[in-house]
Amino acid sequence: MTVSLPQKASAPLRPALHALLFLLGTAGAAQAVDPDDLDIFLPTTLQDAFTGDPNEGEAQLGLRFDRRRGHDELQIFPQFQVSPADGLLLNLSLPYVAGSGSRANAGELSVGALYNLSREGSWLPAFAVAADASTPTGPGDRGTQLQFTGVVTRTIDPSAQRRLHLNVSWSTRFAPSADERHNRYRVVAGYSQLLNRDTALILDYVRERGDRGERDANIIEIGARHRLGERVAVGFGAGAGIGRDSPRFRALFSIEVDL
Repeated sequence: MTVSLPQKASAPLRPALHALLFLLGTAGAAQAVDPDDLDIFLPTTLQDAFTGDPNEGEAQLGLRFDRRRGHDELQIFPQFQVSPADGLLLNLSLPYVAGSGSRANAGELSVGALYNLSREGSWLPAFAVAADASTPTGPGDRGTQLQFTGVVTRTIDPSAQRRLHLNVSWSTRFAPSADERHNRYRVVAGYSQLLNRDTALILDYVRERGDRGERDANIIEIGARHRLGERVAVGFGAGAGIGRDSPRFRALFSIEVDL
């Protein structure tokens, strides 16, 4: 089944896409984007505990296509990130879902922050905590949601930036509908490394609870993030589900532009 974005639904996304294309066209020499900088859906579900350099910002776009039993789903994830201070990362995103599932034509406005509690030491990994609040902007009976995440990253080989990661998230939705879950969770365990100075490999395992009464999903993902230029990085990923209520297949794409 082919997933297409309805004409009415695509209109709110056009300003973000136009802005991203403008940034791509005007990008010049600047501090190089890091190919091993991991953010959720950019290109996989895994994120790291680092926040980047202060006073830096990024325009980002992630796409995640899930083929499920009985329906397909495309999540579009435009986001803007900025680091106003050392160890702090703020984000504003407008995720939107298209496809043939129950969440089709559903949009959200989300704001959040990630704070690095501690840097890596001789023995201890890097720790970060994140909080995100989102509210629906489209049709449906979903309520406002809060999500809290703990992120752990440990470098096991600095020469190739080989790292282990663990993400644990818990979310709660206010005033859910009768068939919607009040609380959900997601756990992501993964590994990343540099293949060369411009390309990073990402492997991860995702276990998460869905919005409604389905069984928990289990997904294995593999992705690569490649630096195209000083300011631009693209990512590609693929995944396969384990179990009846997991996606049969997942494809991911991302693009990021340093501002």
